[in-house]
Amino acid sequence: MGFSKSLLLAVAASTYFTQTTLARDDDDCSAVIKEIQERKFFFNSTKTTDFTPSPGLPWVFTLGLSDWREEGAKWGPDTDTVQHIESFLSIPNAIAKSSRANETRVCVYMMEGQNATANDGDESGHSCNGVLSDECQKALRSIKGPTDDGRCPDPPDSIRNACNQYVQPYLLKAQIYNNTNCSTPTLPGIGLPGGYRTFSLVGNSLFPADSPTDSYKQYSLRMRQPIPFLLNMEFYNETLRTATELLCVAPSELAKDSREPEGDFPPSAAAGLDIKGAAVLAVGVWSVMALLFA
Repeated sequence: MGFSKSLLLAVAASTYFTQTTLARDDDDCSAVIKEIQERKFFFNSTKTTDFTPSPGLPWVFTLGLSDWREEGAKWGPDTDTVQHIESFLSIPNAIAKSSRANETRVCVYMMEGQNATANDGDESGHSCNGVLSDECQKALRSIKGPTDDGRCPDPPDSIRNACNQYVQPYLLKAQIYNNTNCSTPTLPGIGLPGGYRTFSLVGNSLFPADSPTDSYKQYSLRMRQPIPFLLNMEFYNETLRTATELLCVAPSELAKDSREPEGDFPPSAAAGLDIKGAAVLAVGVWSVMALLFA
């Protein structure tokens, strides 16, 4: 599925244009949300899961994977393709369309894709069992936030020891979901329930990517790798409350006409893949600069 470089450039900047303060101006909206509203953004595969941080309707998390390749195009230095992920948070209208939205703040942390499968499937609260060790999960859940001044705290060094890898905070300040113009009621190819507004969370490109363009090894891997996301939430429900949700999500549900993944998963070392997981780059830094000079 091919996309123009101008679209990738817009998507690359999306992480840095999500609403991190009170988003009263529609110009502050995520570029990805604008592309979705204009029906210019599509996914090859997705996965949706719900969780309940507060009494009432659950919140909904969605992860989408887009594969961009075009014969003769370069998506960065020596890069023939890009596998790109976008994540979204669907919040019940009872919060998103009320004054409570001004008190709803979310910090997002993310790890690289894991070559493992969950022991308990997608069961809420257990999606990381078998993907991350118990010690790693406990360490991740120890991250607290947002802080009183709205910052997303850096993960302590102990998490690297417990998880044997880094966890990345994707926002310096917590996202505030108070502008429904920066949201969408639908996502392409995904049957979201009614009564929600969906906001952009974080987006990233995954490297190494497939090369040459007729190779689909990395595409097949990214589609099945669960990616751990940690959401630290603060919201108002009679009183100000906080909640932490750890999700391990693989965008494994194919969109119509998308290519089936190839090979076994988890892959063996003999498969010739980087089986340690995806190198996740904050696309607002590397990808934008690469495209500007490509």
